[in-house]
Amino acid sequence: MALALSANGNGLSPFPPSQASDANTNTNPTTDHSTRLSSVLPSPHLFASSEGLDSVIGWHVFPPGIGKVQVDNGIPVPMPDELPPITFQQLNRLQKNYRRVVHNMKPMLDLDTLDGYVTHVSENVFDSTTRTCLVALVCAIGALCQEATTTMEIPSRLPVTERNHDVDIAYRFWSVASKRLGRAMSQNTLESAQCLCLAGIWFMCNLQRLDAWKHFTMSGNCCYAAILARTSMAPVDPQFVSPISQAIEQSIFYTAYKSELEIRYELAIPGSVLEHIEDQLVFPSPPMLSETQLEEPHEDAITWYYYLSDIAARHLINRIINAGFRVKGCPTEAQAQVLLRDYKIFSSQLEDWYESLPQEISFDPPDSSIAPESNPFKLVMRSRYLFISELLCRPFVRICLNYFLDFPEDLIVEITSRASLGLQFCVWRLQSAGKPTRLDHGMWTGIRNNTANAMILIGASRRDQHSTLNVASRLWLPENCRPVVETFLDGLEILSEETRGGVKDCYDLIRWGLDGFEDKGSS
Repeated sequence: MALALSANGNGLSPFPPSQASDANTNTNPTTDHSTRLSSVLPSPHLFASSEGLDSVIGWHVFPPGIGKVQVDNGIPVPMPDELPPITFQQLNRLQKNYRRVVHNMKPMLDLDTLDGYVTHVSENVFDSTTRTCLVALVCAIGALCQEATTTMEIPSRLPVTERNHDVDIAYRFWSVASKRLGRAMSQNTLESAQCLCLAGIWFMCNLQRLDAWKHFTMSGNCCYAAILARTSMAPVDPQFVSPISQAIEQSIFYTAYKSELEIRYELAIPGSVLEHIEDQLVFPSPPMLSETQLEEPHEDAITWYYYLSDIAARHLINRIINAGFRVKGCPTEAQAQVLLRDYKIFSSQLEDWYESLPQEISFDPPDSSIAPESNPFKLVMRSRYLFISELLCRPFVRICLNYFLDFPEDLIVEITSRASLGLQFCVWRLQSAGKPTRLDHGMWTGIRNNTANAMILIGASRRDQHSTLNVASRLWLPENCRPVVETFLDGLEILSEETRGGVKDCYDLIRWGLDGFEDKGSS
């Protein structure tokens, strides 16, 4: 079965994600490449804003200073001196969990190479190489992200003596790895970039996003240096370049870059050097598959389908965000028309993306409710679809809940219609959130995104308290939105005292909002 995603059509081509959708963007093929890049890419040294949680709680529908969500509490990750067990059985068990939790979604390691490294460490103990660093990081993540059998343990809330065996082992492996990250920082190799990216994933699992961003940035810089060192040499015949090496290079690049972007969506931090080379790389190459595996897709093929689809979704997200940034404050009538035009363009691209998904990772779009989904690939793809759909509507929700709009009636109708649809997508996103059962690299992002959705619904429920917001009262608020927000808050309760990553602040913010929630439809 061939993947239906197009690499150069229907708006899903991998051109720089910072390129705007404006029809006036220069696309003359005779334009000098470097000139074209400089005209569409922002400086990576500029700080970015976003439509994330911090932006939402600053809307005029909320009182000033309702509460700041901390980025990090600054508490370092434990680093015990005791070495972890390194029998082959133990290393293999943790490696398998890493594959299940991380690799299937972020395939940046060659598994045959990883198997060899695990065997080497089990037979020769730890040395000072990046090979040991990589194995230790894989095992640390595999140990920390175990599925809870009863209730999820929060390591930062437990004294050392009460931590379960795997959590204790995770921190021991981290201690081993952290002492070897300096070697990774000093070398411009793909293996060093892998180690730094894995360290970023480790910090994501620990809800420490500043440390995660720092290591993703270093991984990206290391990957960039490795690519530059290779391409600056004499031209190499492509037939002599290892396809495995190329695939790993591409996967490291996208894993580090996509992870940076997910953090930058929420936090105002500098851009990435990787923005300047993304258009020089193609989509990751497919694995070497037999005809039988194509007819009955192997796990490697499904992982590739997922990864390629996720990259295409990320490109679309970037273009939507960058287009939305062009309208600041209260829009003029002309700017509102531009927002509607962009909405139609991007909605069409989203549907193209959805229709291109192979059946192995495709899902049923929401209708009146969200059905449970057990397939992890389909679950994430549906999450991307809901995120993009809500993101497309958010500019209209924002202007309705922030400003007095003096527009013609037909324009007001279009704006409020899309804003009301955005509120429905907020409900669907919260319904699909689920209850956390283990720490993982997407937890912080999910909590921030879903808290923003909850606060948007809470803000819409307060619309009648602000007479100056003349169109806010025309929004349709889904009737079941309060119990949906309450259910999400109940699921978050296990993390209600977690100060890392501002999770406790998110929990408290939603509780505050529910106290004054007015659950009713449009007036």
